[in-house]
Amino acid sequence: MATQAWNDEDVADRFSPTVRKRVLGLQLARLRRAAGLTSEKAADELGVGQGHLSQMEHAHRSVNKAQLLALLSIYKADESKRAELMLLHQTLKQPAWWQGMGVPAGSYVDLEAAASIVRWFDHGLVNGLLQTPEYAEEVIRLTDPTADAAAITQRVDVRMQRAELLDDGLRLWTVIDEGATRRLVGGREVMARQIEYIADRYEALPTLEVQVVPFGIGGHVAMEGSFAVLEYEDHPPLGYTEQWGQGNWLERGAEVDDALRRWQKLSGDALAQADSLKLLRKIAEDVRDGGDQVAEG
Repeated sequence: MATQAWNDEDVADRFSPTVRKRVLGLQLARLRRAAGLTSEKAADELGVGQGHLSQMEHAHRSVNKAQLLALLSIYKADESKRAELMLLHQTLKQPAWWQGMGVPAGSYVDLEAAASIVRWFDHGLVNGLLQTPEYAEEVIRLTDPTADAAAITQRVDVRMQRAELLDDGLRLWTVIDEGATRRLVGGREVMARQIEYIADRYEALPTLEVQVVPFGIGGHVAMEGSFAVLEYEDHPPLGYTEQWGQGNWLERGAEVDDALRRWQKLSGDALAQADSLKLLRKIAEDVRDGGDQVAEG
């Protein structure tokens, strides 16, 4: 995600204030290092504590306009960079499209939209970017019994719009546990269409990579649940785990490295992509025809 994107209103609308704040902090940290200043020295010149500046750079504290202007001067930023970051600062409160659709700020959707590569392990469910409307509706109904019809429809719409990221160039590499493909969510026909849809999207999109972790390998390193590693053009990678609909971001380098190692182990244990495609087509047939190893939901 390059910061010059903020010159395009249509592109800026894809990124939430959470993401913009992270990018601003990262850019300021890069300017500080380019200027040869330690965080202690820069904080002293700004008139704040070192911890305060560190929180700004890591997007844990907001940067007001006066502080931004002061930092740009301290770092001797050129006119082009000044204009770029001032424009970015002006957009910090501009909502992204999904924030008017019941998706809270700081959610997974915030940072997914800004990623260039998403590596995701799907444990019990098909990835949201690959769900059909019928499957998504049933998943939401089952996992959130309190959601009414209007809320379910809205959340399905969000997932369908998120899926457009794949057509816009987002690279998704998903490793799916075989159990997620054989559990009947919504009945046989809904599930068969869902599995066929994954296979069809894989064949149609060069930016989509799909592998299946087969039952035959037994236990594996991520039996406890789904997780992801998200990579960005202008931001350090992030890890993400989810349970009971609640997400947990992994930002420390060691945590992200551990998540990536786990994902790479799963990818290595999974079937090759060509074999995964064959298995998905076979599972779709099994589901539709009532074959073996299909779990009733």
